[in-house]
Amino acid sequence: MTAEPSLNAVRRCVQHTEDAFCDRGPHVCSRSYKSYIIVPIGFLTRMSSSSLPAVWRFAIVGTLASLPITVVVNWLPDSEAAIGRGIMIFGAFIAGIVAETRSANPGAAGLRAGVLAGVVAGLTLLVEVASTTQLSMLSVAFVVLASGLALIVAPAFGLVFGRIGGWTMNTVTSRLRPNANMP
Repeated sequence: MTAEPSLNAVRRCVQHTEDAFCDRGPHVCSRSYKSYIIVPIGFLTRMSSSSLPAVWRFAIVGTLASLPITVVVNWLPDSEAAIGRGIMIFGAFIAGIVAETRSANPGAAGLRAGVLAGVVAGLTLLVEVASTTQLSMLSVAFVVLASGLALIVAPAFGLVFGRIGGWTMNTVTSRLRPNANMP
């Protein structure tokens, strides 16, 4: 059984990065000092940020980064850029770029960004319908069917745009490296 880490051991641990046990003391090291916190009882507990899989983090980054892009595109003349469509296209593309940079699957990150886009599109539709019409069985059925369709279509488009983002990143970085294609 490992000894309970002291505060000094954790302070030593934040100075370097490792995956497994640290050779500087009887405590568990993580990749980042933000992955562990000391709770008042004194034992080491993982924070929730490290429990989120990497592709979901990339999808959330792509989703958040796509919001200003969607606003700018919506300012263009004759543009009807909805927030869900902006996340589905730009968010998945950015998620694919980030995933390719971090050696993860860009398609998986794009798919998850598409799921987030479908959820946002469904919630946006629900708010629009609820605020503009009287709620009837027909409007509820429409919202349910349209949200279901968005949750089916958006991940497929997200997968495609995530792969396009990964391909773009791979192509750009291979062109920037000198003699990348030479043996």
